[in-house]
Amino acid sequence: MKIKAFDAVVLRKLQPEIEAALAALGRRHGITIRAGTARFRESTAELKLELAVIGGDGKSARREVEEFAKYHAMYGLEAGDLGRVVILDHEEHCLVGLAPNRPKYPIVMERLRDGKVVLCTEDVIEKITALRLLKPS
Repeated sequence: MKIKAFDAVVLRKLQPEIEAALAALGRRHGITIRAGTARFRESTAELKLELAVIGGDGKSARREVEEFAKYHAMYGLEAGDLGRVVILDHEEHCLVGLAPNRPKYPIVMERLRDGKVVLCTEDVIEKITALRLLKPS
């Protein structure tokens, strides 16, 4: 595909190729590289990249997890709440971290069906903390 101008559709089509190229580079260096948000104009585009080291457990570090470790108490959460699974919109989601720099959507969940990261409002905290009463950590 020869790109003549950038728009959301073009970037969505290009994203799998970018992700594959980044994954190969990441494997070569023992890190993970994720493509983040993109901004574009007609003839230029900017793509945010997140690089993370891979720990001894084989999982890559995530900024959201680091933020959770620092700020969970501020949201009324406990350390054991990380990884808790709740039902949102009839689907299972796992709490994977916090994004306090996003005041409207600070709760970072991952939809278990497909691994899609979903940003949620603080009202999700009630569902997470209610599970503590049912299933202690």
